[in-house]
Amino acid sequence: MTEHDTEFPTTAAMARFARAGWFFGNAYEAAVGVPQLIASADRQGGILAVGSPVRYFAPIGPAAVGGTAAVLARSWRTGGDRRRIAAASATLCAALGISAYLIATINVPLLRAQLAKEQRSQLIAHWHRGNSVRLGLLAATEILMRRVEVSAQSVPRPQP
Repeated sequence: MTEHDTEFPTTAAMARFARAGWFFGNAYEAAVGVPQLIASADRQGGILAVGSPVRYFAPIGPAAVGGTAAVLARSWRTGGDRRRIAAASATLCAALGISAYLIATINVPLLRAQLAKEQRSQLIAHWHRGNSVRLGLLAATEILMRRVEVSAQSVPRPQP
């Protein structure tokens, strides 16, 4: 086994761990109603203020997206199942796009305390719908990534 071969499982494991953090972090937020807590809390507004999800998502975001992209790129180059790679890429990008939309349109205004009370309930309901879709996409990404990793490992490697 070469040094390059030992890098792949480490990157894949790191990406898998970060995706799990992304999924379960969003599931936790939905279960406890983090948007409602932020909206109703008597707190100082700010992106990094107490209660901000940025504090727990910032460390895992680059690993989830970057690590997964590295695994997908390597699988593509080494002859993995391209349909699965494309599908995993699409679901990951869709989850990332929904996250960006929810952060920009709902989380940031809630964290900055820039909303009238009348707007909050509508935005919070919108967040929960979007988060449900995001969780489905993250689950699909995980299933597809497991299949991509298996297909990449089953591709015969040329012997030096």
